[in-house]
Amino acid sequence: MQRSFHKFIRLNIFNQLLLIVLVSFLLGELLQLFLEHFYGKGIFNIDFSNYSSFSAVIIEVIILAPLIETFLVQFIIIEISLQLLSKKKYKFIYSILFSASVFGVLHQYNVAYVIATFVLGLWFGSLYIFYKKNKKINPFLAVLLVHLVYNSINLIKEYYLQ
Repeated sequence: MQRSFHKFIRLNIFNQLLLIVLVSFLLGELLQLFLEHFYGKGIFNIDFSNYSSFSAVIIEVIILAPLIETFLVQFIIIEISLQLLSKKKYKFIYSILFSASVFGVLHQYNVAYVIATFVLGLWFGSLYIFYKKNKKINPFLAVLLVHLVYNSINLIKEYYLQ
């Protein structure tokens, strides 16, 4: 495990983020399969009828949502939590948990969606902390890029493949 981590660290940032996007997508797919087992098929389907055009969907789902969510949830909440908990032993864990909880609550489409986005929030928060410590790329930018690509893949999957 340690050797794999060191190999990951030595990858250039593009390859790191590409691998992270792949893991993010697989995590999302596993969560969907698992939660659909309990809550029913199609629980994650997005209703595009509220949008005036596909351009509006792209602007909101691929650009605005990741930008605003990453700024508020990963950047602001984690940074403030780290400052408030600066002397606590588990400050990173608490910050990630709080951030993920807010991320989940922001996605209140249904219970399954809140659970899935909470887990993805744990992942995004962990990425933020990883790149904050690693300093290979700005942590906000890293999470934003992963979030943008993740939402893009899911939009294509949802809009075109279903």
